[in-house]
Amino acid sequence: MSEMGLHTSGLRSVSATNLATIEFCNIALTTTPFYSVQTHQCNSLSFWTKLAQLLDKAGFHAMFIADTLGAYGVYKGPVPALASGAQFPVNDPLYLAPAMSAVTKNLIFKVTASVAYEKPYALARRLSTTDHNM
Repeated sequence: MSEMGLHTSGLRSVSATNLATIEFCNIALTTTPFYSVQTHQCNSLSFWTKLAQLLDKAGFHAMFIADTLGAYGVYKGPVPALASGAQFPVNDPLYLAPAMSAVTKNLIFKVTASVAYEKPYALARRLSTTDHNM
């Protein structure tokens, strides 16, 4: 029993973390048996639906997809990051999550979005629509 009196024995949650960009996918998939899809397909919807199905089948509880809205500020400016494709470009996770949800049974999807770059009403509408359709 935890300090708060909750029964926590046996509770486990396994979550995958990802960023919708080819660089992050390469790192995440180098040691996994995910050979049915190639990381250069990271910009295709089938890549993400197959990844979601693999995680669901493996017993994962959730998939977190981070979002970023710009190139990283690296030494000598962002141009080297752009030229090397260092986590750029990044796809919008709010377009990927509903498609992945449609092909899985148990996987929960978590995404981030920036209120600093999105108009509040438009972002709330997108999040609400995504939530209602998953």
